[in-house]
Amino acid sequence: MRAYYGENLKMWADCELRDLSTGGAKIHVSALYKLPPRFVLLQHQAGVAYEVILKWRRGDLAGVAFEVRHDLATTEDKRMAAMREAWKALQPG
Repeated sequence: MRAYYGENLKMWADCELRDLSTGGAKIHVSALYKLPPRFVLLQHQAGVAYEVILKWRRGDLAGVAFEVRHDLATTEDKRMAAMREAWKALQPG
């Protein structure tokens, strides 16, 4: 899993999924990365990008709420073009 943020989603941080529900997730991401209030989580193995809101942060753990879920194989949302490219680049082979 990877968090993307900043202008044109050019900044990123690898993170680990700790808990997932229909409404949000708990992720492990180094406290060195200062996550903004809103960012995009890419679950590259599933081909899904989530627009999220940061709800809490405690050290290396963060809780996020999902706003929008995008299936990268089928989405036509132009805002997700960078995520589609990132997803394709992370595919094996």
